[in-house]
Amino acid sequence: MNNFELENELQGMNLLRKAWGLYIKNIMKIICIVMIVALPVEAIKNFLLIDIDIGTITSRTVMITFILNLLLSIVPSVIICFMFPQMMKERTISVKESFQQGVKFWPKVIGFGIIVKFLVIIGMICFIVPGLVYTTRFLFVNYIIILEGTYGNNPISRSNQMVKGRTWEFFMILVSIGLIQWGISYFLGYVIDSWVIGTVTDVITDIMLEFTTVLFLVAYLILRRYENPEQVIEIDGQT
Repeated sequence: MNNFELENELQGMNLLRKAWGLYIKNIMKIICIVMIVALPVEAIKNFLLIDIDIGTITSRTVMITFILNLLLSIVPSVIICFMFPQMMKERTISVKESFQQGVKFWPKVIGFGIIVKFLVIIGMICFIVPGLVYTTRFLFVNYIIILEGTYGNNPISRSNQMVKGRTWEFFMILVSIGLIQWGISYFLGYVIDSWVIGTVTDVITDIMLEFTTVLFLVAYLILRRYENPEQVIEIDGQT
């Protein structure tokens, strides 16, 4: 792959089209993965927060919500990060096997995730823009942990290097997808006020959110293929 082909594949619409095709092709597996985790977690979260005014939220509620959101942000994406490259190598892998294999990555993903969130918070405090840059530059951290490992490899530094030069392009994609998800979630939550409906709405949002996982996983694999065509995972049978 030459530089022209790389830029063409990473061009916004081409990247979105490729990721959307993979997402739709595997939508039932994605729904299954998200439902196993998100349905109980979102139900607990919505039940706990129903009828709670902002002024009466306790530290315990904040902690519980933080832990539940941590589960939602890590578990489904780690399973998908493990499952998709296996399927791209034309290996049949079940959702159960994906969960079993993905579990071993949780400690490292959580550890590096905490570091990333800390850096993003510090960046947000420093005039916001650095926080937005860090959010985008560290998009590949989970993929690197799972597909490259951490032995002799710093996922945060590696992700920063891979995304560098495409920061604002990836950031605008993040913003666009985020606005769509927020709009749907806000509309459904505004029209129907119930913790049960709120749970369903949040689960739907979680399923949509995994499109972002697939999208940037595809971008990561394209960049890896450009770096070393002989040692990377194929995408849609391309070499």
